Amino acid sequence: MEEWDKTRTVRVRLGGSQAFTMDEALQFYGVDPSAGNPFKRSYEYYGDLAVDLWPEDISSYPAFDDVFNGEYLLAASKLEGVEGGGIAAPDFAKASSAPGQVIGSRSWQISFKSGSAQFNTSAAGDLDELATLLVMAESTRVEIHGYTDSQGEAETNLVLSEDRAFAVKVYLQEIAPATFPKDRITVHPHGEDNPLESNGTPQGRATNRRVEVRVITL
Repeated sequence: MEEWDKTRTVRVRLGGSQAFTMDEALQFYGVDPSAGNPFKRSYEYYGDLAVDLWPEDISSYPAFDDVFNGEYLLAASKLEGVEGGGIAAPDFAKASSAPGQVIGSRSWQISFKSGSAQFNTSAAGDLDELATLLVMAESTRVEIHGYTDSQGEAETNLVLSEDRAFAVKVYLQEIAPATFPKDRITVHPHGEDNPLESNGTPQGRATNRRVEVRVITL
């Protein structure tokens, strides 16, 4: 079963019947953190969404750590005779050579230090939200498009847009390397091209300094 996220830009799988190998279960439930803890991210994302949509009926929901304990799963994985079974993963390298359908696209005003590809501390919330959406949108390819405003030299802006888009890719791969193998994410620099608003105002320039993330079918 799939449904749109709250911005209606990304379709995510909500559930249904699925058989896990032990290795896949350890990743999905966050016992092995290399996948970015998909179960916890989904639980909290849709919990927050329910509170936003129906505050009179759902004022809060239990904290994740109060409803889930992965110790039994970890203990089961260590039992004699239990095999991991491996992890089934899409062939992103093969898929990247074929055209896919864009099923979600969103611009993110991720905050960077001036003239730099280093994140400001205020970017943490946006980066975490982006990671959550992409962890849930499994079995998709991801394009990260970098843009700048028109301040400075065009060639310098092109390089900066690539560095910033690449910084987002590295962030995702560091927090969830199993979910974001190198062939799943591609970086596309655009510099000052394709502005969303006029570069003649501070507000317009701020809007144009962005990272656009596109989610594509395999």
